[in-house]
Amino acid sequence: MSREQLVYYGVGMEIALLLVAGVISWIWPIPFETDPLRVTTFLTNVGAILIGFSSAVGMFAVGFSLWLSPLPVFRRMRQFLMEQLAPAMSQCQAWELIVIAISAGVGEEVLFRGVLQPRIGWIASAVLFGLLHSVSPTYIIVTLIMGAALAWIQILGGNLWAPIIAHSVYDYWMFLVLIRAHRKELQQSIAIPGVPTD
Repeated sequence: MSREQLVYYGVGMEIALLLVAGVISWIWPIPFETDPLRVTTFLTNVGAILIGFSSAVGMFAVGFSLWLSPLPVFRRMRQFLMEQLAPAMSQCQAWELIVIAISAGVGEEVLFRGVLQPRIGWIASAVLFGLLHSVSPTYIIVTLIMGAALAWIQILGGNLWAPIIAHSVYDYWMFLVLIRAHRKELQQSIAIPGVPTD
């Protein structure tokens, strides 16, 4: 996958999810007071934004721990990401990574937490969120758990700003981890034999 394909696919997929969310909302309306897509107050938004940023820190701590885990299931997941995403992602400009991360945060959270969660419940929406990320069985389970955490963040925050920010910031930070690991691997592969690398 090239850098351009990664950006177009990443953003295009999220636009498609927003369209699906719009169709579901139109076909299956719910009462305004229970709709997470409703307009909320300034203080609710500020609180949700703070919850989103603080939740991103916790999610990143978990995600980074899994990244460093020596367990074979997580090593295989890490290797898959290093082979499939890291080469294209490491070619991206900073703004492209930000656009991909925000697109994922907005598209997936509007669909799964904003539209599906109030209609089918947080468990079913978290399961569907995991299935959307069907890279491997381990990845499905990890994203299912993350989906459940994002559902809780949405409930705690009172609107969609909390999970959108948590998801976007988490993705961006994990992109940087992936890129750094890829570049370090490249440096080690081209190092002159006998000369130690940092």
